[in-house]
Amino acid sequence: FRLALYAIALNLLLSVLLSSSLVPSGWRHAGIALATGITGLVHAGWLGVFLRKTGAYRPLPGWRPHVLRVVGGCVAMGALLAYGVGDDAVWGDRSALERIGRLGLMIASAIAAYAGSLYLLGMRLRHLTLVQYERHAI
Repeated sequence: FRLALYAIALNLLLSVLLSSSLVPSGWRHAGIALATGITGLVHAGWLGVFLRKTGAYRPLPGWRPHVLRVVGGCVAMGALLAYGVGDDAVWGDRSALERIGRLGLMIASAIAAYAGSLYLLGMRLRHLTLVQYERHAI
């Protein structure tokens, strides 16, 4: 319960700091969203540390490589999107149909980059099933 209260306090603090710093640019709402995202990650980290410290959570073998593969896939997808999004002129000067087509292409490319990088990093479909973990059930 205490961790949840700390997370609420952190979210309030970050919301005020980030939204007020982004007011001049008109992106105040982005500051609030960023604060919520950061707080969620921090709270998940706190909870993970607490659960491992108390022994309530013991990860099964193989989680570390799995997490590293997912992080690698996210980095590859993020890099592609950061490069491919272009500047505002690319989006603003196009018709609605062209923007929809470009957005669809970006989404499909992001999916391909994520799935392809996971494959190159060694993840296979069998790694996504629970069958291999059933024998470890307590």
